[in-house]
Amino acid sequence: MGLTRVDEYVMADDRHDSNLGRFSNSHNNLVNQYEEQSSSTYQRQHEQGHYNSMTDGFIRYGSHIVLKHNATGQLLSSHPVDYRAGSKQQEVFACRWPPDENHYWIILPAFGEKRKAADVVSYNTPVRLRHKMTRRNLHSHSDVASPKTNQQEVNCYGDDQISDINDNWLVQRHSYTNNYDNSGYWMVNDVITLRHIQTGATLHSHNITLYDDLQEVTCFGPGHEDNDKLGDSPVSIKRRGPDN
Repeated sequence: MGLTRVDEYVMADDRHDSNLGRFSNSHNNLVNQYEEQSSSTYQRQHEQGHYNSMTDGFIRYGSHIVLKHNATGQLLSSHPVDYRAGSKQQEVFACRWPPDENHYWIILPAFGEKRKAADVVSYNTPVRLRHKMTRRNLHSHSDVASPKTNQQEVNCYGDDQISDINDNWLVQRHSYTNNYDNSGYWMVNDVITLRHIQTGATLHSHNITLYDDLQEVTCFGPGHEDNDKLGDSPVSIKRRGPDN
């Protein structure tokens, strides 16, 4: 999948109750303040007709991003519809252009970790990806099969207050072997993989649809395939009307 846009920062002070997976009011207030600010920024950029990547090109905690599956060109997405079988949690899929608000994911610190606001994301660092529209976290677990290929199901789970270790993903450079450099920082143009930390499987998609034009997204393999690539270059999104 290819990174198509980054936005601004979030005050991601990841305090939580480790027993319940619930975050403190302080954390939620910081996130809410960011959302109020970014909402006006989003509207202003929308009216200008395009979105600009951050000037320095770094992905940071709080960046709003769109991820493109490089092999098929489809965009990682979710919506408030649950799988009919398996986990029966919220569906995750890849779908066609143009991007809309269902394609945006917020980069947050991993469950159980604290990061300073707007810190850049290093490689080999765990993160969470929160779906902007539904507020649920990109999530997986080893004991549930995906609906079409019986690979590992990927879903969205939790909310602004509820999260767990199955929301954690390791950011790595894509490589066809295990012998590669994972030092440095995640940049807009990088080709990456997201590895599910609890199971070791990699976020993956392919030309197999769930239904309609929604492409199945799974976790599968060690991350060396073309179907595991998540990273390209930033793009401008053409202006749409205010009611679209």
